[in-house]
Amino acid sequence: EPKMAPPPPLESVRSAAGQLAVRWRGAAFRPSASLLWVDAEFDPAVGFVRRRGVAQANATIQYQHRTSTYGLEAVDLYLRGTQELEQDLSGSLGRNVNAELALGWVAGGYLYLRADWDEKVVREAFEVAGREVPAGVYRGPRVFAGFSRPDTVNPAFSIDYFGEGSYFGGVQQTVSGTFSAYASRFFRFALSGAGSFVRLPNEEPFVAATGAASFTVAPTTTLQMDGVFQINNVAGSLVTLARLRWRYVPGSDLFVVYREQRPYGGGTVERERRLTVKLTYRYDALL
Repeated sequence: EPKMAPPPPLESVRSAAGQLAVRWRGAAFRPSASLLWVDAEFDPAVGFVRRRGVAQANATIQYQHRTSTYGLEAVDLYLRGTQELEQDLSGSLGRNVNAELALGWVAGGYLYLRADWDEKVVREAFEVAGREVPAGVYRGPRVFAGFSRPDTVNPAFSIDYFGEGSYFGGVQQTVSGTFSAYASRFFRFALSGAGSFVRLPNEEPFVAATGAASFTVAPTTTLQMDGVFQINNVAGSLVTLARLRWRYVPGSDLFVVYREQRPYGGGTVERERRLTVKLTYRYDALL
């Protein structure tokens, strides 16, 4: 009988990640600090990590003032700092310091204003929307501002502005917004969009824009239909998604999902149509 070759030896890779955090919640002052370390070989079995081979230190001081003036609920002031280093602490990978003022109203409104000083260390060149960003150290100011009303009120909306003077040696300005409302107890719709003006060194400025519209129709507690339409001018794609969910018996569902992707405006994405049907049935043997 032919002999089978022995299986190759299993490779053993030792890696680790960990975090240490401490917080103190007082009536007004709420400081916190954390230390994060992620090995360069770390491979999570579940989830993901933003960056490997890094040691990160974070510190935050929050001051909260409770008041009812002008319908306010609270005024919060945040001071934050972050430092990222190589995992052996040999060199900086970036740092950030920022201050934020946040106002919260009893009726549900929320306003925030934030200013940053940010530094990024790019080790290898990469592309942004087909434009090359060389390796280097990029530092400069960033500002954020926004106002929102939560989903617990009708209608709900948010609008945000972001400006960065440290965008890889260039400038980025972004405006985004969302709007959602219940037209009736059976019908809800939502709109969202974002537009960014980007100027990189030695490159022509460009505008990146995305938009989405969605709806949900629920005529009964067991039947629901929803749909999403998305547009992206950078990828040059239009995506349509429609879904029907029917709970025909408790714990058992029928799903019918249609997805279509097609190019527009010179986009290179492939045209795709897909119909998916999924049926689940729950059986309790002990009941």
